[in-house]
Amino acid sequence: MCQNVILIQSRVVFFLQFWQVISEEHGIDYTGFYKGTSELQLERINVYYNEGSGKAFFDIIS
Repeated sequence: MCQNVILIQSRVVFFLQFWQVISEEHGIDYTGFYKGTSELQLERINVYYNEGSGKAFFDIIS
């Protein structure tokens, strides 16, 4: 049981760190809005994000 909890916690930490890095690389702030400085950041953003209204982005697994 304890090992399962540790495994789940490890996956959650990995998941959060993954999205933090991806967001930073693509210029997405913590609220989901594009705050980047380069069109290159938006070029392939649809790999990880879907675009909502007003340049708000949400991850593809939401």
